[in-house]
Amino acid sequence: MSGRAAASALPFALICACAPAPPAWEAGAWQDTGGPPGGLGYDIRMSSEQPDSMYVTDNWAGVFWSDDGGATWWSSSSGITSRAGRSGDGFAVFSLTVDPHDPSRVWSGATGTSSAFRSDDGGDTWTLRSAGILERFATVRGFTVEPGDPDVVYLAAEIPSYEWNGELLLGPQGLDVVRGVVYRTEDAGGSWTRLWSGDNLTRHVCIDPDDVDRIFVSTGIFDRTAANADLAGLDPGGLGVLRSRDRGATWEALGVDRGFAADELYVGSLAMHPGDGDVLLAATAATHWSAELARPLGGVYRTGDGGESWTEVLDQPDTTAVEFCAGHPSTAYAAGLGAVYQSEDGGLTWEQRSGELWGPPGHVAGFPIDLECDPRDPDRVFVNSYMGGNFLSLDGGVTWVGASSGYSGAQIGDLAFVEQGDGAGALVSGRSGVFALPEGAQTWVGLGYGGARGLEAAGVAVDPEDPDHLFACVPTRSQDPWESRDGGASWTALATGAVGPELAPELAVVDVVVSPHDPDRLLGLVADYECWRGTRDADCDESPGGGILLSVDGGVSWERTSLDAGHPLSVAFAPRPAGPVWAWLYGRGLHRSGDAGATWAIVETAADLGDRVALAVDPANGQRLYAGGIDRGILISGNGGRTWRRSSEGMEPEASVLHVLPDPAHAGLVYAAAVNLGVFYSTDRGSSWQSLNEGLPTRAATRLGLSSDGSVLFVGTDGGGVARLDAR
Repeated sequence: MSGRAAASALPFALICACAPAPPAWEAGAWQDTGGPPGGLGYDIRMSSEQPDSMYVTDNWAGVFWSDDGGATWWSSSSGITSRAGRSGDGFAVFSLTVDPHDPSRVWSGATGTSSAFRSDDGGDTWTLRSAGILERFATVRGFTVEPGDPDVVYLAAEIPSYEWNGELLLGPQGLDVVRGVVYRTEDAGGSWTRLWSGDNLTRHVCIDPDDVDRIFVSTGIFDRTAANADLAGLDPGGLGVLRSRDRGATWEALGVDRGFAADELYVGSLAMHPGDGDVLLAATAATHWSAELARPLGGVYRTGDGGESWTEVLDQPDTTAVEFCAGHPSTAYAAGLGAVYQSEDGGLTWEQRSGELWGPPGHVAGFPIDLECDPRDPDRVFVNSYMGGNFLSLDGGVTWVGASSGYSGAQIGDLAFVEQGDGAGALVSGRSGVFALPEGAQTWVGLGYGGARGLEAAGVAVDPEDPDHLFACVPTRSQDPWESRDGGASWTALATGAVGPELAPELAVVDVVVSPHDPDRLLGLVADYECWRGTRDADCDESPGGGILLSVDGGVSWERTSLDAGHPLSVAFAPRPAGPVWAWLYGRGLHRSGDAGATWAIVETAADLGDRVALAVDPANGQRLYAGGIDRGILISGNGGRTWRRSSEGMEPEASVLHVLPDPAHAGLVYAAAVNLGVFYSTDRGSSWQSLNEGLPTRAATRLGLSSDGSVLFVGTDGGGVARLDAR
């Protein structure tokens, strides 16, 4: 019998089992995985009449609404026209307030566009209400509706340095130096009048319900620098709390002379006692100045006499949020990255409820920005956080669960596909930590345990022969990488011995690259985390970096390679075990190793690829390289990197490509992630490209992960979590 005849005689099921899987791009539309949790959370609000009706905001992800007390969330951003993010399609939303007179009226404020929006249908639709706002690039930090009059609303905002200074001015940790402004409308947003402008941003406006002429405003926040700071003299500056006794006609700063410490005038959160306008709590934090001055700053202050005097009632550095419980005003909460506290006597004394790096198992809660108590139960409290997401405690802050189901604003730094039998899983890292989406699961699992429990996670990797053998880099916790052999349930430090006092303290192993030919062969990339992540380029080419480390025994021991300096950004192995390994270093170009990473030589290239390049090797040809660049699209070399040609037909030439991923299961198929334009694919080895963006939560694509059969593709985004294409 001929081979063709034999094949035709095989059972149909066997023929189908042997057929190649379809490529992922044929799935057509991306499916949002709903996670991992995280993002730039800001406000959380309940309806005073219906506490189960709630809203959260996440800058870049938008406004979300829940009707089941925060168990599930639905997008509620229709009509919000302000856009932000690296791809310009994120929702530039920060603040939100529900009108206490009418729960169907909701206010939201945008980032960097001086835009205020109002909804009269509970967030289903929004209309712009910004007439009279004089600034062009202000970020609206908060709204407060005047008691007794829903048409009177106060707006607090931040003015960036490039507007008030004419050019960007940065303070400690590279954070903006800002001014602030307060506005009022008396016709429900028809027009706004500026009441105050000064040397720090404004956020919370508290109005005495018994005397609406008396107004308090918080100034500052933990990650901005006051315009009156002395940068050279290392004086944080700040203003404290503003007070007006005449409905905003005149103002006075309540600062050092009223009891605040001189270096604790950044009041990021302010709350008024629901039944007594003389009692307020102020949370102070300035994490960037704490780091710059190398001493703890911040705590909780209380006044019982309408702001005449303030006393520090809780010495907890970097406390970023404080709130009274509306239904039980004797109960109050204060929270920061380091701890959660509860008071049962109106803020006079405090009990610690959660400790350092608190949050649900496997998940760090981040920097709390807003707190909200359920008026029916003072032990039921929500926290919305920078980097972490939204969280709920049912026992007064002792234990926590995630409360972000239905949305994600996570910023993904790295992504690895996890082969689990016939299933598809993903391992990701980002600003909110390390997470996994197990095979067939609908919910992301936090893997932040032990030494890997921290924010700002960098590279992640999976052993190609063991899906439970994981690697993760968390530079905020350790300069060395972490290893797990139980799928992330526990972690062990891999002591490289090469990262320590002899290197700059900002250097760490930011990524571990596992050889596809030998899982015991590991390359450790030693760099400044911010240079690796792309959040700072200013001095990356001037700092020495740490180069590449090598382990040939699965991370038990490490040695320096000949590439012992520079910030490595990407590494790519040739398809054959004996083939070369390629590495790109920031500002130092392309390097080649002929001995699987032990020694390296620079490759003189005949094209300007820029400083930041993502490398990939063609699965069929170890000399054919793909290079994605910032504002450069894709370039291809057929001779090991010596010469390059641009290959961006079908892709905008200004594409900023952060990841290139060839499909080894489908000849000629290549995927690319452009952080400003989305995902692209090529079926002709990169000669031409087509966009692949239908269904993406945002086009800010950062990393890709592909199954070995090429049928499932994950994409990580900067501000929209992870999405999946599944052609199976």
